Amino acid sequence: MCNQCNIELSDRDTNCVAIRPGRLLCLKCMNGGGCLPFMEEEKLDEKLELIKNNPQIHIKLETSFDEMGARSLMFFKQTTQERKRDLDVLQKLGLLPGDVRIARDLYELIALRIKDVKEICGYNGMEGSKWPACPLADQNYYANGNQGINLLNDKEVMSYWKEISCKEIEEAQVFKVRAHHMLCIICYISRDDFKNGYEPLAEDNLYEMWMKMRENPDIPVTLIEGPGDCMVCPPCYGFDNERKLCFVGCHLRDRKKDADTFQKLDMLPGDTLPAREIVRRIYERIPSSFGICSFEYESAYQWKGCSGPERYQKGLRKGFFENNEETINGR
Repeated sequence: MCNQCNIELSDRDTNCVAIRPGRLLCLKCMNGGGCLPFMEEEKLDEKLELIKNNPQIHIKLETSFDEMGARSLMFFKQTTQERKRDLDVLQKLGLLPGDVRIARDLYELIALRIKDVKEICGYNGMEGSKWPACPLADQNYYANGNQGINLLNDKEVMSYWKEISCKEIEEAQVFKVRAHHMLCIICYISRDDFKNGYEPLAEDNLYEMWMKMRENPDIPVTLIEGPGDCMVCPPCYGFDNERKLCFVGCHLRDRKKDADTFQKLDMLPGDTLPAREIVRRIYERIPSSFGICSFEYESAYQWKGCSGPERYQKGLRKGFFENNEETINGR
């Protein structure tokens, strides 16, 4: 497939591996130096290398049951102890049999919700003759297993894309920005933690976009859906500049943020307006970021909130342009 055709497209059908939930913990132990005979027999080292070389690989969680608890064919191949371990992991992660997540998301969630394996694999010391604990459960292999699993773009890669994208912004006669990043600029404006006034960030181009809009409030801005041609995204430590996709935990949530922003502004992807008019609509139609960037509760890890409405509202008060009254009143 040509690179242009691959932009923002899912590769789940061709870049997916099936793994039992309990084995996710085994892979982390193995990465920390631990190994047991079954790990070699099941060739877990091959799956570990797949994940380390491509943290964006999709993992389908397969167990002895389906989502309603009915037996699958795997039931007849697993022991009761293995079935329990799989269910323990699913319960801790808030996931179901058959769920598909990229490896990066799974291991971020594992780091958050499964601090050690003493309960799941060691039964908290309550082992028995029929329920022997894993001999690795009370070792440090699991704790040492984070290294190299979820690598992000390094500073050199980020610097390379920062230079290229900032030059594009400097020369641009029309800006292309994913819709919700206009709200991100306002959150950036709220910051007061810089030593010498506002400063560029290594991981995005919010500052550069904002400065050029302030200098030229009538510059045309095309709002787009998704990160594809967005001029803010390229330097990010979690951005794939070949596929034009985010690969950190905000990817799916930010799709909804784009759609929500379009709806609030009464615009559609590809609509182009002067920066001044888009900002005026933001002040008029989006007085709070609640429901777009943060929610009443976290329904799932993929829907975790960004910054709260207080920060956004502080940015609105500070003002997008030099004259905040002009912004609010649209003059």
